[in-house]
Amino acid sequence: METWRTASAGGINERVVDEVLSELPVEITMKLVSAEIAIVGPDRGGKMWTLLLDWSFKRGDWLRPITGWPAEPEEIREWKRARGIQG
Repeated sequence: METWRTASAGGINERVVDEVLSELPVEITMKLVSAEIAIVGPDRGGKMWTLLLDWSFKRGDWLRPITGWPAEPEEIREWKRARGIQG
């Protein structure tokens, strides 16, 4: 992922987006309508988040957050599988 530009998006603030991106999120598979990419990862406090991202209309190498929410159990399991974490 390239440079990030974000304001408040769908209830997710810039701090959460920045922290999840810095903590090595995992792209997950889900049906997407208004976004191109779904990622799951922890913030610096350890809370897991799911973020939906789309390509910026300003620059093709920027992603922008569309919305996000506290990660659901299945999303967390997919993150753990991708990171090789048991449990």
